[in-house]
Parts: sequence; structure tokens; C-alpha cells
Amino acid sequence: MLSACAGPKPIKEYALSQVALRKAKSAGAESLANGWYYKADIAFKKAKKAYEDNDNIVAKDLFVKSRRYSERAENSSRVQKFKSGDGPVD
Repeated sequence: MLSACAGPKPIKEYALSQVALRKAKSAGAESLANGWYYKADIAFKKAKKAYEDNDNIVAKDLFVKSRRYSERAENSSRVQKFKSGDGPVD
């Protein structure tokens, strides 16, 4: 039986996605950019499950999507903070 685990473990993508999600959260994305943050969080959870199931191709794709959504959430929340007068965020 052929397994869906083709390819190496996406360790780099996992780490980058995890860091991006944390940075989005610390920028206030849960409340200021909740749409993007929600998509990032869901994609990360699905990717983590695929990673644990050794479905490495799916996991890699989902980690990349999660990272992109997290970056959008972080950027959006920083723009919202700036527009509301909270000024630039570190």
C-alpha cells in the first residue's frame, strides 16, 4: 500500500508558521484582524494534524498557507492600530 507521506517532514515550514501565528497574536490580530487570524489558526491546526499523520505534502502546503494568513493578520492588525491612533507597533 502506498502512503501519502511522500517527501521529508516540513520542519522549516512548521517553525515559520508557528512563529508567524505567535507574532500575529502578539500584534492583536485575534481581535483586529480576526478573519485572517482565524484562517491562519485553522490552517495551522490542520497542518499540525497532517504532520502528525505523516501526510507531509499536505502538511507543508497548509503550513505555508497558515504562515501567509498569519502575516496578513499581523499586517492588518498593525494598520488598524495605526489608523486608530495607537501609533506604530514594534
